[in-house]
Amino acid sequence: MHRFTLAAALLALAASAGAQTAREVPYAGTLIQNGTPATAPTPVTFTLYDAAAGGASVWNETQTVTPDASGQFSVRLGAVKVFADDTFDRPLWLELEIRGTALTPRTPLGSAPYAAGVALPLASAQEAADKPLQE
Repeated sequence: MHRFTLAAALLALAASAGAQTAREVPYAGTLIQNGTPATAPTPVTFTLYDAAAGGASVWNETQTVTPDASGQFSVRLGAVKVFADDTFDRPLWLELEIRGTALTPRTPLGSAPYAAGVALPLASAQEAADKPLQE
């Protein structure tokens, strides 16, 4: 059995414009197998949980990552399976599974993915200009 370790960083949320807004979270990491960078294409299951340990799975998808010569890879979470509108309305932890082995500990998400769920009431410039300032 091969042991994998993963050094990874959740980068930021990228939103693309279109008829439907696609929300994807860029994710980068390094696969190390037995102390050596892994370079072979490897299926990785990415799962978001509502707790650091245990808890419920709220989203998952599997992508085949192809690390470079140093084991580094990058993916766009949400590219295979779209995030539900309410996915980021709670604290979440990311778990990766490689060849049936879950890597621990789970990684807590930073604030960037939550920005996709922010909906602010925006007023037009005219509406703002028409409102008197209050003291």
